[in-house]
Amino acid sequence: MLFIITIVLLAAASACAILALHGASARRNYSARIFFYTAALCFLVSGVIRYYPFGLRDFIAIARSIWGHLYLIVLFLILALAYIDFSRWRTHWLSIAAVALPFATVVCVLSLSLLNSPRTMEAGIANHLLPFHVICAVAGELFFFLAACGSMLALYLEFKLRRKAPLASVMSFPSLESLESFNLWSSAMAFFLMSAGILFGIILLWLNFQAVFLLSFKEITMYLSWLCVALIYAVRKSGRARRRMVAVLNISLFVITMALFIASNFFREAGFHSFR
Repeated sequence: MLFIITIVLLAAASACAILALHGASARRNYSARIFFYTAALCFLVSGVIRYYPFGLRDFIAIARSIWGHLYLIVLFLILALAYIDFSRWRTHWLSIAAVALPFATVVCVLSLSLLNSPRTMEAGIANHLLPFHVICAVAGELFFFLAACGSMLALYLEFKLRRKAPLASVMSFPSLESLESFNLWSSAMAFFLMSAGILFGIILLWLNFQAVFLLSFKEITMYLSWLCVALIYAVRKSGRARRRMVAVLNISLFVITMALFIASNFFREAGFHSFR
């Protein structure tokens, strides 16, 4: 019941963020934050109730269960949004939340059908480095998502400005230059976190199997995702490509990595790292 309340609150926060972004409404902006932090509290409590008591081994068990994996994705996204709200990117919170919160809501809704699923990931690895591998990999993927959110907003804002939309409809958006800075930061975080996640994964494979690559589908998708992130970071860092082209490329590569992530985690039920 508490998890369903969380979904309702996330949906309310999403609606308020979208409306505030387009209407420059301080009241809706405030409401979006209230709904978001209330939903975050309910979300955290629902996780505590489900998994208490909590320890290192419990974290590994959560990450290996299919519902727990989705829970961690939304949890890290909530933490990232909370960080943005209290960081130098505070002015970007509303615009990023208008894209990220609907995504979090959809993930929570889809996870309802998996709440009691017995499917677990049989990785065959037991080591204290495993939580760091999971945290870095998932966080890196989410920062890549945030960069894609910023790219979508930049394209939308550029479209609105070209069509000479009313000033009130774009006042809540950050400037295109500011969005580009946010996207570069998100891409850099995604690159370094995913690189760290892969490095921890290689160390774990060596410690457990005396190998650095097992030719599994999940590993291949992870390396392909890393290549996508590395490409976007390199292009953004160089500053040579046109902003619009980079934004389209960022969104396209994120869609590809998301499709690979879904295929390797939720549709494939065989092989190393798969939910069985």
